[in-house]
Amino acid sequence: AFISIFGITENRLRRLSELLRQLQTPHDKRGQHPKANTTRPEVLKAIHNHILDFPRKRTHYSGKDVEYLDARLDIKTMHALFKSKHPDFNVTYAFYANDFKNTFSLRFGRPQVDTCITCEELVVKIKSTILGPNAKKAAEAELVVHKRRAKKFHNKIAAVKEIVIGLTFDFMQNLPLPNIPIQEILYLRQL
Repeated sequence: AFISIFGITENRLRRLSELLRQLQTPHDKRGQHPKANTTRPEVLKAIHNHILDFPRKRTHYSGKDVEYLDARLDIKTMHALFKSKHPDFNVTYAFYANDFKNTFSLRFGRPQVDTCITCEELVVKIKSTILGPNAKKAAEAELVVHKRRAKKFHNKIAAVKEIVIGLTFDFMQNLPLPNIPIQEILYLRQL
């Protein structure tokens, strides 16, 4: 009668009486299995370390805290490199891309920086492995002189003149322009 009133089976009653004799309480074993859709912490750490291994550049044009990865990279390439580096981790492209977009504020491309053709030419000479140390020192000195002249020129232009009105328009995000850091070439192109 007891079994039929409470709707329990004989096996359950036997199990409870055995636990009572041993002075133990029954343990609820529900929910003990690992979640099917969770990613192990070591996999997430490997993904984050892999993304942070790529060189990044900051920009001074953006008000946000944004860093830029190389323009030749994309998420698909980075995922392929991750899979080749960690073949034992089964990480899908969708998961990698989602983690990349939600965890990091990274963009692809080159941060917009204005340089003049002379500065660019002298920096290339300084970094060159072909030129000797004397030529590099001469290029460094020429770059210092060039920057001083440019600063003097910009200070002269910045002097207040009441007859001149200056207007600037920033079309950096509106116009698709080529990836050229030299001002003369960038601004003289036909749009």
